[in-house]
This record gives sequence, C-alpha cells and structure tokens, in this order.
Amino acid sequence: MTMNHLLLPCSKDNLLEEDDGNLVCAWEYIEPELRAIATIEGFTDFVSTWLAMYTGREQPVVTLQKAIRAHGQQVIQTKTIPALVALVLSSPEYEDKLIPLLPSHPKDGPAHCSTIIVSRRHCAVVLASAFMGVLPCQPDGHNRLNFLKLFGPGARGDRVAKIRALFAYFEAWAPPTAEPDTALVIHRRSGVAPSTPAPITLSVELDTSITDVNGMVQADFANAYLGGGVLGGGCVQEEVMFAEHPELMLTMALCQKMGTREAVLVLGHARYTIGSGYGSTYRFSHRVTTRPPVTTIDGTAVLGSAITAIDAIPFGHSQARQWSMAAISREVYKAVVGFMPVMDTLIDGADIYRASRGTAPPGTAPVPTGVATGHWGCGAFGGNRYLKALLQVAAAMKAGTRHVTYCCFGDEDLMMSLSMTFDAIVDAGWSGDQLLAAVIQGADTSARGRPLGEDEIMLIVRQRARRAIQTEE
Repeated sequence: MTMNHLLLPCSKDNLLEEDDGNLVCAWEYIEPELRAIATIEGFTDFVSTWLAMYTGREQPVVTLQKAIRAHGQQVIQTKTIPALVALVLSSPEYEDKLIPLLPSHPKDGPAHCSTIIVSRRHCAVVLASAFMGVLPCQPDGHNRLNFLKLFGPGARGDRVAKIRALFAYFEAWAPPTAEPDTALVIHRRSGVAPSTPAPITLSVELDTSITDVNGMVQADFANAYLGGGVLGGGCVQEEVMFAEHPELMLTMALCQKMGTREAVLVLGHARYTIGSGYGSTYRFSHRVTTRPPVTTIDGTAVLGSAITAIDAIPFGHSQARQWSMAAISREVYKAVVGFMPVMDTLIDGADIYRASRGTAPPGTAPVPTGVATGHWGCGAFGGNRYLKALLQVAAAMKAGTRHVTYCCFGDEDLMMSLSMTFDAIVDAGWSGDQLLAAVIQGADTSARGRPLGEDEIMLIVRQRARRAIQTEE
C-alpha cells in the first residue's frame, strides 16, 4: 500500500497482526490500554511495549525514567500523563483531516511550492502519539518521529533536558488548556526564483540568540533531514530550536530529505521552554507561557512566528572545497530560496492542503519579515564564518529580504568586520550579484592554492568595494 498522508493511531490502515495471522486495526488494542494507564510504571511500560512493536527493537527506557524523576513524579502523574493520554485518545477527531506528506522534488525539476495548514492541537495529537510510541510507521524517506533512541540507554543530561521540554509542551495542552488553537503553516519551496531583489538593512548582534529575535523569520541551521538529532544525541542549534519549539517536530514526520534547491518554512509555532548551555551541557531551565501575537494567513489564525530551514554543505575535513564556485553557488541558491519573503510563495502559486484550521479567531499582527541568522554551516560543518556571513548577505539581497539580523554568538571580531564590510557594500551601491562577484573573485585566490586567512575574504571584499567607490568618483 502506498501512503501519501500521515497515519494516526486510529487510522483504519494502521494494522496489527495477531497471533493467528489476522490483521486488525491497532486502535482496538491501543485505546483500551491507554485508558488503563493509572501509574507512572504503567505509562513507561506502555511506551516501551509499543515502541518495541513498531520499531522491532526492545530496550529499557532509562533516559525517559530519569527525565520523569528530574521533572517531578507528582507533576508527571497528575498532569503530564493525563495530557498525553487525552491527546492520543482524541485522535479519532482528526481521522478524516488528512495531513499530506511533503516529498522532495527532483533537482532539475520545475519550481514547486506546497503549503500545509494544520491546527496546533492536531499537531499535539500527532506528537503525543509519537511520544507514546503508537504513531504508525511512515514511508521511507521521511524522518519518522521515533523516540526510541532518545528514551533509551545513555541518560545524558542534554537528552533528559529534551524530554523535559516535551513534558512541558504536553502539559501546556492539558485540559482545560489556555492554548489558542491557532494553525501551523508548513511550506516547502523547491527551485523558486525571487521576483524583486532589493537593498537590505543589516543589524549585527553580539550576544543575542536567533530564537530571541522576535518578529523575524529565524534561520534553522538544518540537517537535510529536518530535526537532525533532536530525538537522539544531537543538541546543537537545530536540535535546541526543535526541543524548545516542539511543534517544529511535525516536519520530521512530513518532509523527506531536503534537496539542494529546497527550503522548508514553518509559521505559527510557539516556544514552550528555555534551556541553558549547548551540546552536552544543555539543560532544561524553565517554561515559557507567553505566545507571539496572532496574525492571519489564508483566513486562518496563526501565531506570528516563523523559521526557515536551510541545510548547508558539510565540509568536515575538506574545508578547502567551500571556496569552489560550485560550493558557493549551491550555498547562495539554498539561502536565497530560504530567505525570500514569506508571503512571496506561501499561498499564490502553491499547492495548498488545509488539513485543519484550528478554532482561534484571526488576528491583526504582522506576518514575520526579514531574517535572523548567524553561523550557518560553521562549527562541525567546517564552514568559514566570514565567508558564510557574506554569502548570506548576498543571498538576502538577491532574495528581496528587507532586513537581516546577524547573530555573532559572542564573536566580536566577526561583528566588527561584518559591520565594516556591509558599510562598504552600501557605500559602493552594490547589488547582491555584485557582492557575490567580489566574493567569488576573492575565493578564487584560495581555489588556486593559497589558503585565505580566516577573515581575509572580508578584507578583500572591503578593498574591492572601496576601489569601486573611488572609480565612480
């Protein structure tokens, strides 16, 4: 059977083979077992049993148990478990509200955009089902919401923190909930081209985090498989973003691996927690109860938040490769597709699937504009921070983005160099294409065998911009 939509636990196509070989709807077993959960032990037994059934692997859920102790057994017993059970039991309400899967598109295929609208409560039902181990398997190529690795052995503090963040998310939906049932909008762009390149303004922040820049589209330094290692041992920028904004995890069940000409945008998600630290030092800190103001998209109430998921080339130990024309062109194209203004392709020209809209009334807040970004494709991916900053500025100019906030994560040298370079770009009156041409000319020095110093590319661009100004004078 070929599936083209997300299955729920209650779906008639979610079949279970009995001992005698007969196939029955798994909901016949899931529902009564859910209703029978009365203790924390019953809860963990249910989760481990059903995860083993769907994955074919049995292992103790020791990290889940550690997270329960850290979170507080009283809260888990009286609020978290009832919220999870109630959400999964409500899945029949959404059985006929099918959420389509979003496949990748051929590298050389025509431009294509797809938009899914789904209520945030519908999303909570899907995520609760996955957390409890009863979300049916999805087709190959989709990063299924499988919590087995996160819950299993190796109870590191960062994994415990991610589970606690999910506890807080489900608790927010515990009845009677004050959560507005607004909609999530998931938008996949492939091979699109910007219509109107435009000059941009740039603000450079030393210590501000991307997720703290409100009212703008926040860059997700994504894995080609969205979510990366959030359900395992990963805990860097994308994984932290997904842990603190769990509604983003819905994309992991819907989206196949991103191609080189694709980006995925999500609008309308909420932040439920804030953590501290990074990587292995990441820890749960506290809950967030405020929500972004409500805007309106396609006549539907949507929280005024947005992310754009763009995956960079992992250079690893082949860092010299990033200076090639092929690598630069690929990264700029990817960023252009991700940085184009949200509304350019969201509705007009897109295939729209309205699975469920939510019940909250529409609002008047603005749709997020501009882009908040930072060290995309650096760190473990081996990208040069100065080169990547310039490529993203050029992409924003080509994409028609009006404003960029660049977060330097405490890097004062980059902050000062980028500010001076951007001033020179503006004074020279360069377009995104002119900036990119200057970067390529500078990168050619490295490609021909002389490695550039870490910040040398920005010095080269500033010199070329100043020469362009002198020529005009």
